[in-house]
Amino acid sequence: MTIVPTQEIVLHASQAGLAGAWQPRLDSTAAGEVALWHPNANAPKLAAPLANPTHFFALDLVPDPTQQYKLWIRLKAEGNYWANDSVFVQFDGAVDAAGNSIYQVGTTSALAVNLEECIGCGESGWGWRDDAWGAKGIVSRVMLRFSNVNGARAGIWIQTREDGVMIDQVVLSSNKYKTTRPGAPKNDAVILERTPF
Repeated sequence: MTIVPTQEIVLHASQAGLAGAWQPRLDSTAAGEVALWHPNANAPKLAAPLANPTHFFALDLVPDPTQQYKLWIRLKAEGNYWANDSVFVQFDGAVDAAGNSIYQVGTTSALAVNLEECIGCGESGWGWRDDAWGAKGIVSRVMLRFSNVNGARAGIWIQTREDGVMIDQVVLSSNKYKTTRPGAPKNDAVILERTPF
């Protein structure tokens, strides 16, 4: 029997468990026509992730412990406004190349994902982003392993950094999107098929 590694994981945000102000929003341009949205309330931007956040959603996945994954998220900002466009991302079971736990749920460590690529880059509609920031087109080198889970379920927690943000897809890729985003950073229309678990 040949076991094929799980190189591509696509999660639709509509499958998440929600907490706080996060809510589903009908959107014909979103995966499954549903986006998750934290409505804008003009709350101040968080400087750091919270160990016990009020506003977050959680997605389950079954990662392959033999793979290193690159994270991509498709976001949209309410009103295409730069102050409504970022989240913190934490993981249950993620480790770095040396096997050390990183960006763990329940800590104040996380990846910050910001829709606008740089100051003045602007944003329009949906866009695919990772944790890189500061210039157009740059791609983060952060890679994630899930060797602590031994093939069991793991989790991704996405907590609000700025309200007004929307998300519809999360991708972990060890091959196809390892060095290139699944779609455009602005006006994106790419909807990927969800990975069944």
